Amino acid sequence: MANAFAFGLAIEPGTPDELALTIVERDDEDDQVFVVRRTLTESIDGSVEDVAKQVQNRLAESPYTARSSVIVYVNNESGTALADALSDRGVRPVRVHVRVTDEGAAAESEGEAVIDAREELFSLSTAHRTGNLRLEHRTTEDAARLARTLGHLIDDSSEGTEISTDVLDVQGMSALLAYWWSTEQTTDPTERLRADLPGTEAARPTT
Repeated sequence: MANAFAFGLAIEPGTPDELALTIVERDDEDDQVFVVRRTLTESIDGSVEDVAKQVQNRLAESPYTARSSVIVYVNNESGTALADALSDRGVRPVRVHVRVTDEGAAAESEGEAVIDAREELFSLSTAHRTGNLRLEHRTTEDAARLARTLGHLIDDSSEGTEISTDVLDVQGMSALLAYWWSTEQTTDPTERLRADLPGTEAARPTT
C-alpha cells in the first residue's frame, strides 16, 4: 500500500502573516511509527489563494500523489480563508479547530473537527520521546526549532508537569495537526477512520 502523508497547515496572523507546513508520513514498515518528512515556516508574500496553489502543486509532486491529506488550523480568519481557497481548488481539506484553553468549548462550525491542544501535545511529546515520531533533516533551522519545541514538551511530561500550550507556536501547531491526523487513519484502506470525526468522511484519502 502506498504511504499516507498528512500536510499540517497553520497560519499566524502578523505583518506579514506566517505560514507553517509540516508533512508527516506513516512508516511503511511499522504503522506505529511516524516520520516528519519536512517542516518549514515562511512569510506569506501573496494571498491565501497563492498559498493554496502552492500546496496543490506540492500535492502533485512525487511521492505525495499517493495518499495525502491536508489538515488546516481554522481558529483564525486566515486559516479559514486558506481552507476555503483549498476547497475552491478541489483539495478538500480537513478543517480543525484546536481548543487551547479551558475556557469552554471551542467555536465549531459544521464540518469542523475540534481537538484538545493539551491532550494532543501530550500524545505528540510521548511519541517523540519513545521514538515513534522521528524528525528528518534535523540540521535545518526549522527542524531544529521543532525539535526544541518537542524537547520542552518531553521535559514537562517527564517531570510530571502539566503540558503547557505556551510552547505551541505556529510551527508546533502544524506538526500537531499532521501527527494527529496520521494517528487517526487506519492502515487498512477498507476500514473507516477509528474516530468518527466531523468533516473527515469527505476528506479521507482514497486508494
